[in-house]
Amino acid sequence: RRIAVKSSERLAGVYAKRRKLIQQGVGAEATGDSAHETTKEEKGIPGFWCSVLCSHQDFADRVTSADSAALQYLEDIQCVTTKDAIVVKFVFSRNCPFLEPSGSVLSRTYFLNAAGEVDRIDGAAPQWRAGKELTIKRLGKGKRGEKVKRQRSFFQFFEKKHDGDAVESLMEELELMTAIRDDIVPDAVALFSSLTENTEGLTSEQLRTLEALGAIAEEAAQLRSAIESQLTQASRTNDNALRALYDERKEQILPLCGHGSSFWCEVFSRHPNVGPMVSPADAAVLEYVSDVRVTVADDATSPASLVLTIEFIDGPFMEEHTAHIRVAQLSDGGIQGEADKFQWKAQGEQELAGAHGDTSLFSALERPPSPVTFGLLSAIRTSVVPYAMY
Repeated sequence: RRIAVKSSERLAGVYAKRRKLIQQGVGAEATGDSAHETTKEEKGIPGFWCSVLCSHQDFADRVTSADSAALQYLEDIQCVTTKDAIVVKFVFSRNCPFLEPSGSVLSRTYFLNAAGEVDRIDGAAPQWRAGKELTIKRLGKGKRGEKVKRQRSFFQFFEKKHDGDAVESLMEELELMTAIRDDIVPDAVALFSSLTENTEGLTSEQLRTLEALGAIAEEAAQLRSAIESQLTQASRTNDNALRALYDERKEQILPLCGHGSSFWCEVFSRHPNVGPMVSPADAAVLEYVSDVRVTVADDATSPASLVLTIEFIDGPFMEEHTAHIRVAQLSDGGIQGEADKFQWKAQGEQELAGAHGDTSLFSALERPPSPVTFGLLSAIRTSVVPYAMY
Protein backbone atom coordinates (compact mmCIF):
# COMPACT_ATOMS: atom_id res chain seq x y z
CA ARG A 1 0.00 0.00 0.00
CA ARG A 2 2.99 2.33 0.53
CA ILE A 3 3.67 2.28 -3.22
CA ALA A 4 0.01 3.03 -3.97
CA VAL A 5 0.16 6.02 -1.65
CA LYS A 6 3.40 7.20 -3.22
CA SER A 7 1.95 6.87 -6.72
CA SER A 8 -1.04 8.95 -5.70
CA GLU A 9 1.32 11.66 -4.48
CA ARG A 10 3.40 11.59 -7.69
CA LEU A 11 0.37 11.73 -9.97
CA ALA A 12 -1.07 14.69 -8.04
CA GLY A 13 1.40 17.06 -9.70
CA VAL A 14 0.49 15.87 -13.18
CA TYR A 15 -3.22 16.17 -12.47
CA ALA A 16 -2.71 19.69 -11.10
CA LYS A 17 -1.29 20.71 -14.48
CA ARG A 18 -4.30 19.12 -16.16
CA ARG A 19 -6.71 21.04 -13.95
CA LYS A 20 -5.02 24.34 -14.79
CA LEU A 21 -5.25 23.65 -18.51
CA ILE A 22 -8.91 22.66 -18.32
CA GLN A 23 -9.74 25.90 -16.53
CA GLN A 24 -7.40 28.37 -18.24
CA GLY A 25 -6.44 26.85 -21.58
CA VAL A 26 -3.14 27.39 -23.43
CA GLY A 27 -3.90 30.51 -25.49
CA ALA A 28 -2.66 33.35 -23.32
CA GLU A 29 0.08 31.26 -21.77
CA ALA A 30 1.41 30.13 -25.15
CA THR A 31 1.49 33.54 -26.87
CA GLY A 32 2.58 35.67 -23.94
CA ASP A 33 0.90 38.54 -25.74
CA SER A 34 -2.17 40.18 -24.23
CA ALA A 35 -3.35 41.06 -27.75
CA HIS A 36 -3.72 37.38 -28.49
CA GLU A 37 -5.25 36.30 -25.21
CA THR A 38 -8.27 34.04 -25.54
CA THR A 39 -11.67 35.49 -24.90
CA LYS A 40 -13.68 34.53 -21.86
CA GLU A 41 -15.78 32.21 -24.02
CA GLU A 42 -12.68 30.42 -25.36
CA LYS A 43 -10.90 30.13 -22.04
CA GLY A 44 -10.24 26.52 -21.09
CA ILE A 45 -12.76 23.81 -21.92
CA PRO A 46 -16.12 24.57 -20.27
CA GLY A 47 -18.11 21.60 -19.03
CA PHE A 48 -15.13 19.25 -19.45
CA TRP A 49 -15.87 17.03 -16.45
CA CYS A 50 -19.60 16.87 -17.15
CA SER A 51 -18.76 15.59 -20.64
CA VAL A 52 -16.31 13.05 -19.17
CA LEU A 53 -18.94 11.63 -16.81
CA CYS A 54 -21.55 11.49 -19.57
CA SER A 55 -19.06 9.61 -21.78
CA HIS A 56 -18.64 6.80 -19.24
CA GLN A 57 -21.05 3.87 -19.35
CA ASP A 58 -21.48 3.72 -15.58
CA PHE A 59 -22.42 7.38 -15.22
CA ALA A 60 -24.11 8.43 -18.48
CA ASP A 61 -27.57 7.29 -17.39
CA ARG A 62 -27.17 8.77 -13.91
CA VAL A 63 -26.67 12.36 -15.04
CA THR A 64 -29.99 14.17 -15.57
CA SER A 65 -30.39 17.42 -17.50
CA ALA A 66 -30.64 19.27 -14.17
CA ASP A 67 -27.45 17.54 -12.96
CA SER A 68 -25.73 18.59 -16.18
CA ALA A 69 -26.41 22.26 -15.43
CA ALA A 70 -24.70 21.91 -12.03
CA LEU A 71 -21.83 19.80 -13.39
CA GLN A 72 -20.87 22.63 -15.77
CA TYR A 73 -19.30 24.20 -12.67
CA LEU A 74 -17.25 21.10 -11.80
CA GLU A 75 -13.58 22.09 -11.92
CA ASP A 76 -11.86 18.84 -10.98
CA ILE A 77 -12.39 15.21 -9.97
CA GLN A 78 -9.76 13.76 -7.67
CA CYS A 79 -9.13 10.35 -6.16
CA VAL A 80 -6.41 10.25 -3.52
CA THR A 81 -5.04 7.14 -1.82
CA THR A 82 -3.66 7.49 1.71
CA LYS A 83 -2.38 4.81 4.06
CA ASP A 84 -5.83 4.55 5.67
CA ALA A 85 -8.35 5.50 3.00
CA ILE A 86 -9.35 6.30 -0.57
CA VAL A 87 -10.79 9.81 -0.89
CA VAL A 88 -12.93 10.89 -3.85
CA LYS A 89 -13.40 14.65 -4.32
CA PHE A 90 -15.56 16.63 -6.73
CA VAL A 91 -14.29 20.21 -6.71
CA PHE A 92 -16.83 22.81 -7.86
CA SER A 93 -16.44 26.50 -8.54
CA ARG A 94 -17.41 28.60 -5.53
CA ASN A 95 -19.65 30.47 -7.98
CA CYS A 96 -21.76 27.38 -8.63
CA PRO A 97 -25.41 28.54 -8.31
CA PHE A 98 -26.50 25.17 -6.93
CA LEU A 99 -24.05 24.68 -4.03
CA GLU A 100 -23.19 26.89 -1.10
CA PRO A 101 -19.64 28.31 -1.43
CA SER A 102 -18.68 26.62 1.85
CA GLY A 103 -19.69 23.27 0.36
CA SER A 104 -18.02 23.55 -3.02
CA VAL A 105 -16.04 20.33 -2.48
CA LEU A 106 -18.11 17.14 -2.34
CA SER A 107 -16.23 14.14 -1.00
CA ARG A 108 -16.57 10.49 -0.02
CA THR A 109 -13.95 8.79 2.14
CA TYR A 110 -13.54 5.00 1.97
CA PHE A 111 -11.69 3.84 5.07
CA LEU A 112 -9.57 0.72 4.61
CA ASN A 113 -8.88 -2.10 7.04
CA ALA A 114 -5.56 -3.90 7.44
CA ALA A 115 -6.38 -6.14 4.45
CA GLY A 116 -6.99 -3.15 2.19
CA GLU A 117 -10.76 -3.66 2.05
CA VAL A 118 -13.28 -0.85 2.53
CA ASP A 119 -14.31 -0.93 6.17
CA ARG A 120 -16.65 2.07 6.29
CA ILE A 121 -17.68 5.08 4.23
CA ASP A 122 -17.94 8.68 5.35
CA GLY A 123 -19.13 11.81 3.58
CA ALA A 124 -21.36 14.84 4.00
CA ALA A 125 -24.44 15.48 1.86
CA PRO A 126 -24.29 18.42 -0.58
CA GLN A 127 -25.05 21.83 0.90
CA TRP A 128 -27.61 23.13 -1.57
CA ARG A 129 -28.48 26.77 -2.04
CA ALA A 130 -32.11 27.53 -1.19
CA GLY A 131 -34.46 26.02 -3.74
CA LYS A 132 -31.62 24.47 -5.77
CA GLU A 133 -31.74 20.91 -4.42
CA LEU A 134 -31.28 18.36 -7.22
CA THR A 135 -31.96 15.19 -5.25
CA ILE A 136 -35.46 16.11 -4.09
CA LYS A 137 -38.57 17.46 -5.78
CA ARG A 138 -40.82 19.92 -3.98
CA LEU A 139 -44.51 19.06 -4.29
CA GLY A 140 -46.02 22.06 -2.56
CA LYS A 141 -47.46 22.54 0.92
CA GLY A 142 -49.63 19.97 2.67
CA LYS A 143 -51.35 19.83 6.01
CA ARG A 144 -48.11 18.94 7.77
CA GLY A 145 -45.87 21.33 5.87
CA GLU A 146 -44.10 21.20 2.55
CA LYS A 147 -44.16 17.88 0.71
CA VAL A 148 -41.00 16.62 -0.96
CA LYS A 149 -39.92 13.38 -2.61
CA ARG A 150 -36.55 12.05 -3.70
CA GLN A 151 -35.83 12.19 -7.40
CA ARG A 152 -33.21 10.57 -9.60
CA SER A 153 -29.95 12.49 -9.61
CA PHE A 154 -26.26 11.81 -10.00
CA PHE A 155 -25.74 13.69 -6.73
CA GLN A 156 -27.41 10.88 -4.77
CA PHE A 157 -23.95 9.32 -4.89
CA PHE A 158 -22.94 11.80 -2.17
CA GLU A 159 -26.00 11.16 -0.01
CA LYS A 160 -25.85 7.38 0.24
CA LYS A 161 -26.09 5.76 3.65
CA HIS A 162 -25.67 2.01 3.89
CA ASP A 163 -27.44 0.00 6.57
CA GLY A 164 -25.80 -3.12 7.87
CA ASP A 165 -27.64 -5.41 5.44
CA ALA A 166 -27.63 -3.10 2.40
CA VAL A 167 -25.00 -5.18 0.58
CA GLU A 168 -26.30 -4.46 -2.92
CA SER A 169 -26.29 -0.69 -2.36
CA LEU A 170 -22.80 -0.84 -0.88
CA MET A 171 -21.43 -2.90 -3.76
CA GLU A 172 -22.97 -0.48 -6.27
CA GLU A 173 -21.24 2.48 -4.65
CA LEU A 174 -17.91 0.65 -4.50
CA GLU A 175 -18.21 -0.11 -8.21
CA LEU A 176 -18.78 3.58 -8.93
CA MET A 177 -15.84 4.57 -6.71
CA THR A 178 -13.66 2.07 -8.58
CA ALA A 179 -14.80 3.51 -11.92
CA ILE A 180 -13.86 7.01 -10.73
CA ARG A 181 -10.46 5.83 -9.51
CA ASP A 182 -9.58 3.55 -12.44
CA ASP A 183 -11.38 5.23 -15.39
CA ILE A 184 -12.67 8.76 -14.81
CA VAL A 185 -9.58 10.29 -13.19
CA PRO A 186 -6.80 8.65 -15.23
CA ASP A 187 -8.61 8.49 -18.59
CA ALA A 188 -10.53 11.78 -18.51
CA VAL A 189 -9.05 13.15 -21.73
CA ALA A 190 -9.65 9.93 -23.67
CA LEU A 191 -13.24 9.77 -22.42
CA PHE A 192 -13.86 13.39 -23.38
CA SER A 193 -12.46 12.82 -26.86
CA SER A 194 -14.33 9.53 -27.37
CA LEU A 195 -17.59 11.29 -28.31
CA THR A 196 -17.61 13.54 -31.36
CA GLU A 197 -20.27 15.75 -29.79
CA ASN A 198 -17.75 16.75 -27.10
CA THR A 199 -15.21 18.10 -29.58
CA GLU A 200 -17.55 19.61 -32.18
CA GLY A 201 -17.66 23.37 -31.94
CA LEU A 202 -14.42 23.76 -30.01
CA THR A 203 -12.44 26.85 -30.95
CA SER A 204 -8.90 26.60 -32.30
CA GLU A 205 -7.57 27.57 -28.89
CA GLN A 206 -9.66 24.90 -27.18
CA LEU A 207 -8.42 22.30 -29.67
CA ARG A 208 -4.87 23.31 -28.80
CA THR A 209 -5.77 22.95 -25.14
CA LEU A 210 -7.15 19.48 -25.83
CA GLU A 211 -3.91 18.57 -27.60
CA ALA A 212 -1.91 19.79 -24.60
CA LEU A 213 -4.16 17.75 -22.32
CA GLY A 214 -3.38 14.70 -24.45
CA ALA A 215 0.34 15.22 -23.82
CA ILE A 216 -0.31 15.43 -20.08
CA ALA A 217 -2.41 12.25 -20.29
CA GLU A 218 0.54 10.49 -21.94
CA GLU A 219 2.86 11.73 -19.21
CA ALA A 220 0.48 10.37 -16.57
CA ALA A 221 0.16 7.04 -18.43
CA GLN A 222 3.95 6.59 -18.48
CA LEU A 223 4.15 7.40 -14.79
CA ARG A 224 1.34 4.93 -13.99
CA SER A 225 3.10 2.26 -16.05
CA ALA A 226 6.30 2.73 -14.07
CA ILE A 227 4.37 2.64 -10.81
CA GLU A 228 2.48 -0.48 -11.91
CA SER A 229 5.79 -2.23 -12.59
CA GLN A 230 6.91 -1.34 -9.07
CA LEU A 231 3.64 -2.66 -7.63
CA THR A 232 3.95 -5.90 -9.60
CA GLN A 233 7.49 -6.47 -8.41
CA ALA A 234 6.54 -5.64 -4.82
CA SER A 235 3.61 -8.09 -4.97
CA ARG A 236 5.83 -10.83 -6.40
CA THR A 237 8.45 -10.20 -3.70
CA ASN A 238 5.72 -10.46 -1.07
CA ASP A 239 4.50 -13.77 -2.54
CA ASN A 240 8.03 -15.19 -2.45
CA ALA A 241 8.56 -14.05 1.14
CA LEU A 242 5.37 -15.78 2.30
CA ARG A 243 5.92 -19.04 0.42
CA ALA A 244 7.91 -20.76 3.17
CA LEU A 245 5.38 -19.75 5.85
CA TYR A 246 2.47 -21.05 3.78
CA ASP A 247 4.37 -24.27 3.07
CA GLU A 248 4.79 -24.81 6.79
CA ARG A 249 1.10 -24.12 7.40
CA LYS A 250 0.17 -26.62 4.71
CA GLU A 251 2.25 -29.32 6.41
CA GLN A 252 0.42 -28.67 9.69
CA ILE A 253 -3.00 -28.84 8.04
CA LEU A 254 -2.33 -31.86 5.81
CA PRO A 255 -2.68 -34.59 8.49
CA LEU A 256 -6.12 -33.22 9.40
CA CYS A 257 -7.57 -33.16 5.88
CA GLY A 258 -10.29 -35.68 5.17
CA HIS A 259 -10.68 -36.57 8.82
CA GLY A 260 -13.43 -34.18 9.75
CA SER A 261 -11.15 -31.13 9.65
CA SER A 262 -13.05 -27.93 8.99
CA PHE A 263 -9.99 -25.65 8.79
CA TRP A 264 -10.50 -24.11 5.35
CA CYS A 265 -14.27 -24.24 5.71
CA GLU A 266 -14.00 -22.19 8.91
CA VAL A 267 -11.56 -19.77 7.28
CA PHE A 268 -13.81 -19.11 4.27
CA SER A 269 -17.03 -19.08 6.26
CA ARG A 270 -15.82 -16.41 8.68
CA HIS A 271 -15.04 -13.91 5.93
CA PRO A 272 -17.86 -11.31 5.71
CA ASN A 273 -18.02 -11.33 1.89
CA VAL A 274 -16.93 -14.86 1.03
CA GLY A 275 -18.68 -16.62 3.91
CA PRO A 276 -22.25 -16.26 2.56
CA MET A 277 -21.18 -18.15 -0.56
CA VAL A 278 -20.08 -21.26 1.33
CA SER A 279 -22.86 -23.83 1.11
CA PRO A 280 -23.07 -27.08 3.10
CA ALA A 281 -21.94 -28.90 -0.03
CA ASP A 282 -18.93 -26.56 -0.30
CA ALA A 283 -18.10 -27.30 3.33
CA ALA A 284 -17.90 -31.00 2.55
CA VAL A 285 -15.53 -30.33 -0.34
CA LEU A 286 -13.38 -27.94 1.70
CA GLU A 287 -12.71 -30.74 4.16
CA TYR A 288 -10.40 -32.21 1.50
CA VAL A 289 -8.58 -28.96 0.69
CA SER A 290 -4.97 -28.94 1.88
CA ASP A 291 -3.87 -25.53 0.63
CA VAL A 292 -5.20 -22.28 -0.86
CA ARG A 293 -3.07 -19.48 -2.30
CA VAL A 294 -3.55 -16.46 -4.55
CA THR A 295 -0.40 -15.08 -6.17
CA VAL A 296 0.51 -12.61 -8.88
CA ALA A 297 0.92 -14.50 -12.16
CA ASP A 298 4.53 -15.32 -13.13
CA ASP A 299 4.22 -13.50 -16.45
CA ALA A 300 2.15 -10.62 -15.06
CA THR A 301 2.90 -7.02 -15.96
CA SER A 302 0.28 -5.82 -13.49
CA PRO A 303 -0.43 -6.68 -9.84
CA ALA A 304 -4.06 -7.14 -10.92
CA SER A 305 -3.21 -10.43 -12.67
CA LEU A 306 -3.99 -13.10 -10.07
CA VAL A 307 -3.80 -16.88 -9.93
CA LEU A 308 -5.80 -18.91 -7.41
CA THR A 309 -4.34 -22.34 -6.64
CA ILE A 310 -6.34 -24.88 -4.63
CA GLU A 311 -4.81 -28.21 -3.64
CA PHE A 312 -6.87 -31.26 -2.68
CA ILE A 313 -6.06 -34.62 -1.12
CA ASP A 314 -7.65 -37.88 -2.28
CA GLY A 315 -11.34 -37.86 -1.55
CA PRO A 316 -14.82 -38.40 -2.97
CA PHE A 317 -15.00 -35.11 -4.90
CA MET A 318 -11.97 -34.36 -7.09
CA GLU A 319 -10.17 -36.37 -9.75
CA GLU A 320 -7.22 -33.96 -9.90
CA HIS A 321 -5.30 -32.75 -6.86
CA THR A 322 -4.65 -29.17 -8.09
CA ALA A 323 -6.82 -26.54 -9.75
CA HIS A 324 -5.79 -23.12 -11.05
CA ILE A 325 -7.97 -20.10 -11.81
CA ARG A 326 -6.42 -17.03 -13.41
CA VAL A 327 -8.17 -13.67 -13.59
CA ALA A 328 -6.75 -10.30 -14.62
CA GLN A 329 -8.23 -6.83 -14.48
CA LEU A 330 -7.25 -4.91 -17.60
CA SER A 331 -6.26 -1.26 -17.71
CA ASP A 332 -9.62 -0.37 -19.27
CA GLY A 333 -11.47 -2.05 -16.41
CA GLY A 334 -12.29 -5.18 -18.38
CA ILE A 335 -11.72 -8.70 -17.06
CA GLN A 336 -10.05 -11.64 -18.74
CA GLY A 337 -8.94 -15.00 -17.46
CA GLU A 338 -8.91 -18.74 -17.73
CA ALA A 339 -9.71 -21.58 -15.39
CA ASP A 340 -8.96 -25.24 -15.03
CA LYS A 341 -12.46 -26.53 -14.52
CA PHE A 342 -12.55 -28.50 -11.31
CA GLN A 343 -12.12 -32.14 -12.26
CA TRP A 344 -15.07 -33.53 -10.35
CA LYS A 345 -15.71 -37.16 -9.74
CA ALA A 346 -19.19 -37.84 -11.08
CA GLN A 347 -20.80 -38.35 -7.67
CA GLY A 348 -19.07 -35.32 -6.13
CA GLU A 349 -20.27 -32.94 -8.85
CA GLN A 350 -23.81 -34.26 -8.55
CA GLU A 351 -23.77 -33.72 -4.80
CA LEU A 352 -22.60 -30.11 -5.21
CA ALA A 353 -25.11 -29.28 -7.96
CA GLY A 354 -27.93 -30.99 -6.16
CA ALA A 355 -27.27 -29.13 -2.94
CA HIS A 356 -26.90 -25.55 -4.09
CA GLY A 357 -26.18 -25.40 -7.82
CA ASP A 358 -24.90 -22.02 -9.01
CA THR A 359 -25.03 -20.41 -5.58
CA SER A 360 -22.04 -22.31 -4.22
CA LEU A 361 -18.48 -21.05 -3.80
CA PHE A 362 -17.06 -23.61 -6.22
CA SER A 363 -19.71 -22.84 -8.84
CA ALA A 364 -18.84 -19.13 -8.58
CA LEU A 365 -15.17 -19.93 -9.17
CA GLU A 366 -15.99 -21.95 -12.28
CA ARG A 367 -18.03 -19.22 -13.97
CA PRO A 368 -16.54 -17.18 -16.84
CA PRO A 369 -14.18 -14.49 -15.51
CA SER A 370 -16.01 -11.35 -14.39
CA PRO A 371 -15.56 -8.45 -11.95
CA VAL A 372 -17.22 -10.68 -9.33
CA THR A 373 -14.59 -13.38 -9.90
CA PHE A 374 -11.77 -10.83 -9.69
CA GLY A 375 -13.24 -9.41 -6.49
CA LEU A 376 -13.51 -12.90 -5.03
CA LEU A 377 -9.86 -13.71 -5.80
CA SER A 378 -8.77 -10.33 -4.42
CA ALA A 379 -10.64 -10.98 -1.17
CA ILE A 380 -9.11 -14.45 -0.87
CA ARG A 381 -5.64 -13.00 -1.50
CA THR A 382 -5.82 -10.06 0.88
CA SER A 383 -7.95 -11.25 3.78
CA VAL A 384 -8.59 -15.00 3.63
CA VAL A 385 -5.24 -16.64 2.99
CA PRO A 386 -3.02 -14.28 5.07
CA TYR A 387 -5.27 -14.42 8.13
CA ALA A 388 -6.27 -18.08 7.94
CA MET A 389 -4.67 -18.97 11.28
CA TYR A 390 -6.69 -16.26 13.02
